[in-house]
Amino acid sequence: MRLVRVGKRAYAIGLWWQMTKGSEQLRKQAQAANDAIHGSFTRCVLLPQQIGLAETCPKSTGVPSLAAAVAQKRNEAQVFVCRFPMHGLFWVCACKEGLVAAEGDRYFDKEEEALAHAENLALMLDVSNLQQVQNAAELLPNVSRLKQCLQRLFPYAPVVPLASPWPKIRRIGYVLLAVLAVLLFRSIDFQNESSDIGRYLEARRAEILAHPERFFPRPWLEQPSPEDWGGTCLGGILKQATNELGWDLTDAVCTGKSLVYNWKFSSSASFLHLPKGASLLTPTQASRKVTLPELQAAKERPLISKDHVARTLYELSRVLGLHLNLNWKDKEKREVREGSLVVNLTAPWYTASFSIDNLPSMTVLDRELYQALGAIPGLVLTELSFANGQWKLTGLCHAN
Repeated sequence: MRLVRVGKRAYAIGLWWQMTKGSEQLRKQAQAANDAIHGSFTRCVLLPQQIGLAETCPKSTGVPSLAAAVAQKRNEAQVFVCRFPMHGLFWVCACKEGLVAAEGDRYFDKEEEALAHAENLALMLDVSNLQQVQNAAELLPNVSRLKQCLQRLFPYAPVVPLASPWPKIRRIGYVLLAVLAVLLFRSIDFQNESSDIGRYLEARRAEILAHPERFFPRPWLEQPSPEDWGGTCLGGILKQATNELGWDLTDAVCTGKSLVYNWKFSSSASFLHLPKGASLLTPTQASRKVTLPELQAAKERPLISKDHVARTLYELSRVLGLHLNLNWKDKEKREVREGSLVVNLTAPWYTASFSIDNLPSMTVLDRELYQALGAIPGLVLTELSFANGQWKLTGLCHAN
């Protein structure tokens, strides 16, 4: 469960919804549903026809469910995808006949994951069109100012503890105090809500500054190890003959994700018979691109110092007699915007590009080269090329 802001009010999202059964007390039904799946739910929303379950979220007690508020006035089946830029998430809501679907109240960090989940819900509910909403306030019904005040004191579908309810006398006392407050105070001061938003923004700023690595690409966590990468690229290049049907291979380039072969026309070639899978680019050039199978990402390891990386690469070049070009860049900077919040960040690591030109064939074929490169944390290979009888290897380094 997560709390989000819609206008000047907080709502809860991310509950798991189930239909009620029989006349048994709603809270007992919620507890039974949690026990049935050996769940760790500690919060719930209790409605006459359905219950929502959620795990603990700070300051969530009494906060209304956004999905229940959206669904209560909608009879036809609808599926929404709503973006919350201030919170950095995408919310999927699905409802039908005034009720929330079981998986129709979920949020995601990535838009593609939210859209995929929404499409599945639309298929199950027989909804033809997904509705993408930029502002969740558009989904809520318009009510009078007085009703808004009452809803703040008596929210529809509030989040409550899953444990035993408050004593009735205490509940009646709260109701009487709330009614008295409505009679005495007709106008609401929204300054407290503004200060709540300010506190949230400061907390979010502190969270972003505490984890800047989340906002910069980390290719070493997504790319395969240099050993796996090198084996795939090298194998793909070597299996291609240097002459095929009279066409001479001029170069081959592997990025780990794809292989591109280029041939040039020779006197023994025919335009009617190109190399397998190739297409004609110009009257003298043919090309073919092959998509490679995705490799498993390398295991995560802590980065080492910039000096350590540089000395290791230079020593490797000295021992193997390689021509190394290593270029370090300043730490990357970027601006993170979430609604009115703007945070300037600096990446916690340095990035360097490197290339090894004129690689000897014996060296490029030696698996020890890729094992040595793979021993450097944060190093990824980006391209292996063979052109005019020369090998070239390029990559990126990341270091503290």
